[in-house]
Amino acid sequence: PIFFNEFQRGLLVRDGLRPVTETTLIDHAGGQAEVLISASRMTSDGSAYHIFVIKEVGHLKATQRALREKEAALMAAETINKTKSEFLANMSHEIRTPMNAVIGLTDLALQTDLSDQAQDYLLKIGSASRSLLRIINDILDFSKIEADKLELEQNDFLLRDVFDHLSDLFRAKADERGVELVMRVRSECIFVLTGDSLRLEQIFMNLIGNAIKFTEEGEIEVQAQALEATADHVLMEFSVRDSGIGMSDEQMAGLFQPFSQADGSTTRKYGGTGLGLSISKRLTEMMGGEIWVESAEGQGSVFLFTASFARKIESERSDDMMPPEDLLRSRALVVDDSPACNSALKEMLNLFTFQADQASSVEAAEKAIKAGLEQKVPYRLLMVDWRMPEYDVIETLEKLTAPLAPPGPDRQEKIILLTSYSNEPEIMKQVTRFGIDAFLSKPINCSQLFDAVMDVFGKEVTKLFRPGRVVVDASQVTAHVRGNRILLVEDNPINQQVAREILEGVGLRVEVANNGLEGVNMAQREPYEMILMDIQMPEMDGYTATGRLREIPAFKSLPILAMTAHAMVGDREKCLSAGMDDHITKPIDRKQLYTALMKWLKPVKGADDANLEMPHMADRDRQVRLEVSENPIDMELDGIDIPVALDRLGGNVKLLRSLLSEFRREHGDVGDKIRSALEGKRKSDQDLAILLTHSTKGMAGNLAAQALFESSQVLERAIRHGEVDAGGEKLDDFQRDLTQVTDAIVQLEEREKQQAKPVCPVAERMPPAQSPDVETLLEPMKLLSELLHSASFDAQETFEGLRLLLAGGEAHILEKVDLLAEQIDMFDFDEAQVTLRELAGMFDLKLEEKRSR
Repeated sequence: PIFFNEFQRGLLVRDGLRPVTETTLIDHAGGQAEVLISASRMTSDGSAYHIFVIKEVGHLKATQRALREKEAALMAAETINKTKSEFLANMSHEIRTPMNAVIGLTDLALQTDLSDQAQDYLLKIGSASRSLLRIINDILDFSKIEADKLELEQNDFLLRDVFDHLSDLFRAKADERGVELVMRVRSECIFVLTGDSLRLEQIFMNLIGNAIKFTEEGEIEVQAQALEATADHVLMEFSVRDSGIGMSDEQMAGLFQPFSQADGSTTRKYGGTGLGLSISKRLTEMMGGEIWVESAEGQGSVFLFTASFARKIESERSDDMMPPEDLLRSRALVVDDSPACNSALKEMLNLFTFQADQASSVEAAEKAIKAGLEQKVPYRLLMVDWRMPEYDVIETLEKLTAPLAPPGPDRQEKIILLTSYSNEPEIMKQVTRFGIDAFLSKPINCSQLFDAVMDVFGKEVTKLFRPGRVVVDASQVTAHVRGNRILLVEDNPINQQVAREILEGVGLRVEVANNGLEGVNMAQREPYEMILMDIQMPEMDGYTATGRLREIPAFKSLPILAMTAHAMVGDREKCLSAGMDDHITKPIDRKQLYTALMKWLKPVKGADDANLEMPHMADRDRQVRLEVSENPIDMELDGIDIPVALDRLGGNVKLLRSLLSEFRREHGDVGDKIRSALEGKRKSDQDLAILLTHSTKGMAGNLAAQALFESSQVLERAIRHGEVDAGGEKLDDFQRDLTQVTDAIVQLEEREKQQAKPVCPVAERMPPAQSPDVETLLEPMKLLSELLHSASFDAQETFEGLRLLLAGGEAHILEKVDLLAEQIDMFDFDEAQVTLRELAGMFDLKLEEKRSR
């Protein structure tokens, strides 16, 4: 009653009632309840009645509050996600911009004259920078996965190319760890698949990188096989097995979670972001597959994953690894103590139709070779590992070649020695007398093996078909784009320098605008064949600038390429929808940039003319010229493709000049030496002829002396097969090409001597024939000593000035000067300092003893 009276008074409002009210009721025990009360009044038989309906709504109110809080939390999460995405996109740009400078300038610095120490530092900076970039890319990939915006490309590729690239990529790292890397791919290697080969490689790189990291010794086996294969579809299973430390069940349980690592201790031995496997898991799922691991502590691990691809059976070529008819079904023997390597090589040889046997010991191999000879079915190919149990390489080859004919035309068997990446040059010197036909460093891949086998049998075959593989040669790019005028729109001065030097390095005329507004104005004043447009700039960004230009009819079809550090999903699409034609990421990938230049630029008529003005061109800009001191000399050398040679040496003109001189000194009379060796009757004479020819071939290849390289190759093959004597036509062709190259180098050296400018001012005033004045020698000798100490290439120019001062000296002085010249040309700066001190001593001058750093 008390409650009712109180409640009734609360409801009454001027003779009326509140129809509905919400309040909290409290019982005698102090408990509370949220209620909804409706009240109405009725009259019956002259009496008035109040009717109250009370409904408990506490649970409903709690649910409503929870829903409101959840909605607010979702809105906050969306805001945070959007902010995070914007932050990552911005940070992607902010991080990649300085990374572009670090990587780009490091690459450019490595093309200049450097001491060994400076080069070592820069190589390590470049390696560390790329490692950092990989970590950044992992974080960005993970962010894309979180946002469900990671997308796969669809391109045609050969599975064999993926394995070829992986073996090349991890060859040195596996060798450094002392681990054998085995690549196994069966008939699937000819499949032309459609999918994202780069993302497939990314999965493999994560798995193989981890396997090498966690494997102290033993082997890592990479396999691929088709689980299902139809004319238009393939389900592949891939695996990476290692003999490493293995994992516990607890470690495996968290492996594919982001930021999870098998070794998570504070003293952990192994690095990594903990994102690689998480990214790999998502990629395999996007490829219609799954990934899992099988492992036990101390027993190694095997990671397996599946992926689904479209197949283009009409593009496949079953004959691209088919040898000529006389080699079909040839017998081969693989000698390796690793079962995985033995099986992998046997499978590859079977692809070539070879009938391959395996031997896991020297004794078993020796027995098989003898049995083949006795049964008149000898092996035509022997593939022998350099490191067999209980025997060194010399002992192994002595045992296996003992039943065979001596090296020469009577030996029918070809021998390929399988070596490690680092010790191949050393092994080649040790085994010359055994007549080894080829050396292959592990891991061996299909393409590499097929080309080697065809080469040892002297077969000229078409290069393997590799769709999807883009190889861009700087000299080809130069020939195609040289002379085109480019506008680079970029606000960062360092990025301007990096891009400008790369672009001018292939013969482009480059002008720079510092922001989008300046770029729009410059484009309307001057004609350009292409615009490279940064995105994030002051005054006007790249999107706006491109839009402004596209509004002008004259710029409707002008190639405009985005060159930006933005690397998030959608950035490429955003650039294309803004009117740009292509998208190049920073840090600049030369291959990607060169490919775009070849695609969007047309050759300029008359661009090869000698008088074409190319502003801002540096020495490494692939011009057909060599530099002497400060004066460039335009010169084409007979027999040598200077632009290609410069490209192979990173544009280092001085290094090329030194190598040319070294080649003339070391190989100028090699034709006579080969002829004399061929006149000998001993086996060692033939071995010497092969070694000299092989060495010349290698140098000719490095110096882009193509004709000499080809005649060396033909001569070497002929000597190995016993098809040439001291008066053979092939030797005459070799000598002709060698003479052409050495004569051209002599002409260059003579021209250098005539045009060289002395660095020392005193030397400019002194007649060459005058006897050296002791007083004038001290200063240039001290300077030269300092330059040798710092391993500076300026030592070569300073020495030329000193050489003129000493030109009138006695014979023993000139002999010492010639020795010093040779040592400096060979970059033997330590020995050059010793010789310089001896030379100074002849004039009673004392130089401080130093060692070059």
